[in-house]
Amino acid sequence: MIQDYKDIDGYWGVLFCYGYDERDSEDIEAILDNFGLSAHKVAEALNILRNPNTGMTVTQPRLRMSVVFISMATSRGQWVDTIMHELDHVQASMCDYYNIEKGSEEAAYLQGYLARQATPIIEEICPFCGRR
Repeated sequence: MIQDYKDIDGYWGVLFCYGYDERDSEDIEAILDNFGLSAHKVAEALNILRNPNTGMTVTQPRLRMSVVFISMATSRGQWVDTIMHELDHVQASMCDYYNIEKGSEEAAYLQGYLARQATPIIEEICPFCGRR
C-alpha cells in the first residue's frame, strides 16, 4: 500500500492511502481502529474498499486529521472523480471543525487549496498519470 501524508499548514493532516490489496488489510484495520471505528465499521470499510472506483475518508477531529483511501480505479476520469469526492469530505470536516460555512467563498477557497496541496501526492500515486 502506498501511503503519503500531507500537512495542511499545521491546521489539518491528510494521510492518502492507495494501491492496497488483501495483504494490507491489517494495516488498514489498524488505521481505522486508530480513528475510532468499531470492528463492525472496519469490516464494512474493508468490504467497500475491495471494489474498484471507490474511496473512503475517515476523520478524527480531535487529531485534526483525515485519512483518504482510494481503491484501484478503472480510468483516469474515475480516479479524478474519486479523489475529488474524498477531498470534499476532508473539506467538509475542516469546515465543521473551524466553523466555516459550507458553500461559502471561504469553503470554496479551502477546496481549491486542498486540491493544490494534494496535487503532488495525487500525481505520485495516480496510476494513470504516467509516473508509475
